[in-house]
Amino acid sequence: MKKKNTIVLLIIGVICLTHTNSFTQEKQDEAIKVLFVGNSFTYFFNLPQVVSSMAESQGIRIITRQSTVGGSTLEQHWKEERDTRTIKLLDSLKWDYVVLNNHSL
Repeated sequence: MKKKNTIVLLIIGVICLTHTNSFTQEKQDEAIKVLFVGNSFTYFFNLPQVVSSMAESQGIRIITRQSTVGGSTLEQHWKEERDTRTIKLLDSLKWDYVVLNNHSL
């Protein structure tokens, strides 16, 4: 199951990069802001860094932040349970993309 979730997360990253590539002409000097919300499937494979590296290889600047707590659900993120800081991060910047990863078994 971990491998399947990793593949899904990487596909999301590729879609973000493909989509943002069409806007790079307009926003060459502006970094794309991406917030990752999830659990260990997000941070264990260091998805924010992987997406940033993929973007950098294409000349795209991405700023990534993450709110990740192992085993957490999106509901727990929304309610700020288990020491998540998702709501604070959502309010801290105007995000271009928010990648959500719910808890799975």
